[in-house]
Amino acid sequence: MAFISDSATEQVLRDSLADIVANGMEVRRGNVRTATLMMAKLQTPEVLIVDISGEDQPFHALGELSDVVEPGVRVLVVGETDDVDFYRQITRGLGVLEYIFKPITREMVARHFAPLITRRSVTGDSARGGRVIALVGARGGVGATTIAGNLAWYFGVTAKRHTVFLEADMHMGSGALLLGAKTGPGLRMALESPDRIDPLFIERAAQPVSERLHVLASEEKLNEPPEYATGAARRLIDILRIRYNFIVTDVPFQPMPCNRELLELAHQRVIIMDPSLAGVRDTLRLLALPNGPWQPQRPTIVLNRQG
Repeated sequence: MAFISDSATEQVLRDSLADIVANGMEVRRGNVRTATLMMAKLQTPEVLIVDISGEDQPFHALGELSDVVEPGVRVLVVGETDDVDFYRQITRGLGVLEYIFKPITREMVARHFAPLITRRSVTGDSARGGRVIALVGARGGVGATTIAGNLAWYFGVTAKRHTVFLEADMHMGSGALLLGAKTGPGLRMALESPDRIDPLFIERAAQPVSERLHVLASEEKLNEPPEYATGAARRLIDILRIRYNFIVTDVPFQPMPCNRELLELAHQRVIIMDPSLAGVRDTLRLLALPNGPWQPQRPTIVLNRQG
């Protein structure tokens, strides 16, 4: 769906979209404000094109739009400003995937919008990317979440590396609370519908703690277990590795498919234990798990709550 403010741009967009999308795309007269009002009432489309021409506060308007659209929506923007700094600002932190300025041409739409509309530009198979560190407590209450949260804080705030803290426990996890971040439905949506995961989805779902530290966490009802889709964790990690230098995951010690996949996908596993017989027993059980493809060495063991 598109909301365009002038007839010339509307016609070019209609003609261009007819070449890209088999059945075309619905184009309405309006702007970003119109889109915000409509998206609050309608089901959000997969792709949304909005016009910010004549908008006095385009960044504020796009921020309001991001509050009403779902995390997986690909937002593309048309405007009047031809400026590199403006482009960088509008495509970073506002949920906008691409921006083109007027007067637009069919070539511009085909080059900049078409790959994003058809998803040809998104790939999860990246040989290079961020490093995944999975922390797991041998038992509940050994302090794994506290250590994981502080490690993520160190990477993102102290070392100033782009970092995301992934709280895998969607029912009882306290990582977001520890870091002062909001929870949302994005993580559950990702693990239930991995086909929706792309860089824009991550940008909307991950909540900021600081400029370079984000948190991806949900707080689901205890009587509503997520319907995990096999392979969703791999897809999620693949996309996170494109965006972040470090992915710190707090993985519950539970034999769930999602947790097993997260442990297998880590570059480094860290097992947190306490000085108890039960802690030793369960640490040995975790050490017995086979290494994943990115784990050339044995897990690191941290003895916590000593003394």
